[in-house]
Amino acid sequence: MERGPHSLLRRKRETSAGSLPLRRAHSGRVGDPRIAMVLRAVEHNPLITIRDLSRLANLSHSRLSHLFKAEAGQSLNTFLANRRVEQAAWLLRSTEMRIKEITYDAGYKQAPSFVRAFQRRFGASPTEYRQRFQLTNSRFD
Repeated sequence: MERGPHSLLRRKRETSAGSLPLRRAHSGRVGDPRIAMVLRAVEHNPLITIRDLSRLANLSHSRLSHLFKAEAGQSLNTFLANRRVEQAAWLLRSTEMRIKEITYDAGYKQAPSFVRAFQRRFGASPTEYRQRFQLTNSRFD
């Protein structure tokens, strides 16, 4: 594997930013064990706060954010938001929960901010996403 100051930037361009930290965490290539611990904690609990992650890693919020971005190629805030929206997408596909319930389960206090984040990530509103998924599955029934 290529190393050096520009290799992370090159890898960042070559991969999608949304999946980079997870792929690196599962493949064991995260260099800093504190960041690996943070990734495992987020996998276990996508609603964990940055404050709790900082305590877990025994780092300040700013130092954790700096290290995370250097390791993962994206900010910790972006990573957490993506994980929460991905969890919501899974709930939309696998349950019949109301979107309002999923909004709260995904850690959002207000539906409009959840819908905006979901649309940015998936290019569709939660309702449209669920309908597309149901249409796809009904073709195989």
